[in-house]
Amino acid sequence: MKKLLNLWVKLLTILFPKKIEKVDYVPLDPLPELPPEPRLTNEEKFVKLCIEGLGTDVSPDDIVKDEVGCAESISNLIKKIFPDFPILVSTRDLHNRLSLDSRFQATLDRGKGRIVVSPRTTNTFGHTGVFMDDDSIASNDSNSGKFVINYLEYRDWETDRKSTRLNSSHSAKSRMPSSA
Repeated sequence: MKKLLNLWVKLLTILFPKKIEKVDYVPLDPLPELPPEPRLTNEEKFVKLCIEGLGTDVSPDDIVKDEVGCAESISNLIKKIFPDFPILVSTRDLHNRLSLDSRFQATLDRGKGRIVVSPRTTNTFGHTGVFMDDDSIASNDSNSGKFVINYLEYRDWETDRKSTRLNSSHSAKSRMPSSA
């Protein structure tokens, strides 16, 4: 291999006898520092996690069956922001926890990253999800166990859940606070 390399150098020297003169390179100005990435609020972090979680099983431990894993899925997403948040498997428990936890604020406004909970009642099954924009909601898909946008409009949620409207006193639409 070394002989081949030496032959190659000799050939190049014969073909190009003129020496290459030394070239002084002028250093470029250093690149300007990029501004630091803006610090995300907890709500923005939560939205980012929800977007990254779309199409995946966000509750891989499967404490409960996928058919009833919505509260477990939302709890897992919240836990990535607040590590001390418990993994809850009941919409009623999730509703109560969000209502009592000072890191969350109840709101009647729909918006990206807002958690909507329709707790189980004697007449309805419970469900929980996250607004991905002002109208569509992502939640656990009972068939696949994946976190997907399965309500394109809030009225579909209301119809499916047979739930009270967001302006009722029992709605538990919570949002992540701006600071930890």
